[in-house]
Amino acid sequence: MVFEGIKKAFSRLTEDKEEGRKLLLQAGVSLEVVQEIERELKEKPLREVVYERLKALTSPPLDSLISNKNAWPYTIIFFGVNGVGKTTAVAKVGKKLLDEGFKPLIVPADTYRAGAIEQLEAHAMKLNIPYLSSRYGADPASLAFEAKKKNAGKKLSVILIDTAGRVEIEKNLMDQMKKIVRVALPDLKVLVVDALTGNAIVKQVEGYEEAVGIDAFIVTKVDADTRGGVFLSLSKYKKPILFISKGQEYNSLDQFKPEDWVDSFV
Repeated sequence: MVFEGIKKAFSRLTEDKEEGRKLLLQAGVSLEVVQEIERELKEKPLREVVYERLKALTSPPLDSLISNKNAWPYTIIFFGVNGVGKTTAVAKVGKKLLDEGFKPLIVPADTYRAGAIEQLEAHAMKLNIPYLSSRYGADPASLAFEAKKKNAGKKLSVILIDTAGRVEIEKNLMDQMKKIVRVALPDLKVLVVDALTGNAIVKQVEGYEEAVGIDAFIVTKVDADTRGGVFLSLSKYKKPILFISKGQEYNSLDQFKPEDWVDSFV
């Protein structure tokens, strides 16, 4: 993909700072990151600035994170606002783990959104991945506890916990999320974000970071993104992108490789 908006913005940034800044904001780059890039350009060439920011988003392969059998089951919990494709992302991660020889368990802990449990269970059955039975109104933290208790000492590799979508300003739901984390004690906390979100991503990330902390990102809908600004905005946090997701197919998860994206931005 070539993000013409960002390429044009960077070309203008060196000639007309105000116009370049405006174009970067329109491309979905947060104001704070734009200002950081402007400062960095005083000391380094543009291509180096962009590559270093994108390199900060690289993640080790997931299988290397969970390879220690003594730490099984490795628990991953997924957060995100409604509509980012979080539940589908959970299923895709489950499929990837299954293909790599791990034994995942899916936990449908979104017990609020209508259809959420059925959606994730349908994914699990289609992929032949075991899942924990759930019901609407159940305490998500209790489901997380049950999943870990049932599988203590077994050969299960990974527990994947889906949670209800919630906006970072919804205090009650964020408090509930804190409880889930306290009970589940996840090894990895993943925030699923939508590539189309643009510079509004900052409020989402900072809200979740303050509430429970974030270890990694999954960026969805990358194939529909024509701006690319979300990647530069995320570079501010120096946390890895575990996967980028393109399309609805279960095998549409890719590692984020900065070298593949530099030419798209500069």
